[in-house]
Amino acid sequence: MVHPPADTVNASGNVAEIVWFSPYDAGTEFTAMYEVQVPAGAEPGVYNFVERQILFRIEACGPYTFEIAGNSQVEVPSDFIISGMVCSVDGNILSGVTVTVYKDGEEVASVVVDGEAEFYLPAPPDPGIYTLIASKEGYQDRTITAEVVNYTGPIVVLFTGDNSLIPLEVEMPYVLTCVNHWLYPQEDNGLEMETVLQVINFWLYPV
Repeated sequence: MVHPPADTVNASGNVAEIVWFSPYDAGTEFTAMYEVQVPAGAEPGVYNFVERQILFRIEACGPYTFEIAGNSQVEVPSDFIISGMVCSVDGNILSGVTVTVYKDGEEVASVVVDGEAEFYLPAPPDPGIYTLIASKEGYQDRTITAEVVNYTGPIVVLFTGDNSLIPLEVEMPYVLTCVNHWLYPQEDNGLEMETVLQVINFWLYPV
């Protein structure tokens, strides 16, 4: 929207040229509203606009510039209801893990985790109990349940700590690392004794 009505308006990319030819009294206010269009396929998140300026001339004088006030952010909402991360029980992130979501016993979504161990699942945000199973060859499957009541944003499910994946065959250094996470827990690397005993069991009796 432009006020007063402009004689010409030319827009290209992120630049717009607006020209008023008519004579105007001193103190006349000029208004121009702009619309931000987010390209298809943009990653979810909050984007900040920088160097937002207006450059203008008055007859032969100028150019003059000033900063645009107001909101300088635009949020691209996520289309995903569930996101998370998958780690092995020693605290290292895992890739090549298949995370599958079930609701009422039926599969509703599945994804193979990328190299950054993060996953996003476009499961429908219907109320109910969702079951997530993380599986990878050579590891014991892990299952986590998540309840959706009133969906307000992505649900974060972390296969970390005691919910992380345990290798079916381990060496002594791996066992000692897990014992260390039990004795000296830090953030998401803390382990309970039961999890450490599972690791020791796979060391003694590899599958």
